[in-house]
Amino acid sequence: MKKIYVIRKFSSEEIAGEDFWEKIEPAKLSERPWKEYEYHPETQARLVMSEKGFHLLMTSCESFLRAEMTENNSPVCTDSCMEFFFAPRPEKSMDYINLEVNPRGVYFCATGGGRHDRVFTDENLNRALNIRTWTESGSLDSVSEPQRWYVRADLPFDYLDTLFGRGDYSSGRVLRGNFYKCGDLTVHPHYCCWSGIGLPSPDYHCPDWFGELVIE
Repeated sequence: MKKIYVIRKFSSEEIAGEDFWEKIEPAKLSERPWKEYEYHPETQARLVMSEKGFHLLMTSCESFLRAEMTENNSPVCTDSCMEFFFAPRPEKSMDYINLEVNPRGVYFCATGGGRHDRVFTDENLNRALNIRTWTESGSLDSVSEPQRWYVRADLPFDYLDTLFGRGDYSSGRVLRGNFYKCGDLTVHPHYCCWSGIGLPSPDYHCPDWFGELVIE
C-alpha cells in the first residue's frame, strides 16, 4: 500500500522562524526493501509549502559519513546521500525531478520519466534550490559514533513550472514522490525509503512506487 504524506501550508515568514521544523510531522524512512543491507540509519523527511513553493528538510543519524564527491551531478549516491524524487504533475505525466545531496551539499539533479532518460537541470536554474547542508558536530570527519546531518532545499513554483510546465498546487491536489536514503560506497552500504518498493534489487527510479503527497 502506498504511503500518504500531507503537505501543510505556512507563510515564508513562519518557515524561516526558529524551531519551525520541530512542529512538522516527519515522513519516516522506515521501509527496507532489500533486507540484505542490514544497516539502517534513522532518517526522516519533512515537506511543507508556502506562497513561493515547496520546502524540504531531511535528517539522518549516520556513522562513518562519506562525502567524497565535490562536483555537482557526480554520483553522490555513492556517498552518504539523502534524496527526494518528486512528480509535480502526475495527472499529466509521471516525469519527476530527482534531487540527491551528500553532506557537502553537492547534488545530483535531473528530470525525466525513468532511470534511462534523465536530463540534467541547468546549474544556473538550480541556484533557486538554495541547498544547505550541515552536521550536528560541525564536521564531516568520518567517525564510528552516529551523528545527525541535515539537508535543506527549496523547490519554488517558478522553478518547477520551468521544468514541468505550469502546475496546480491548490488544496487537495495529490502529487507523487518518495524520500530516500542511500550510501552505495559507505562503510555500511544501505538503502531505505519512505514509500515501499517491490523490486528485487536496489532501484529508486521507480515512479510506480511513489507515495502520495497531498496538499493541505
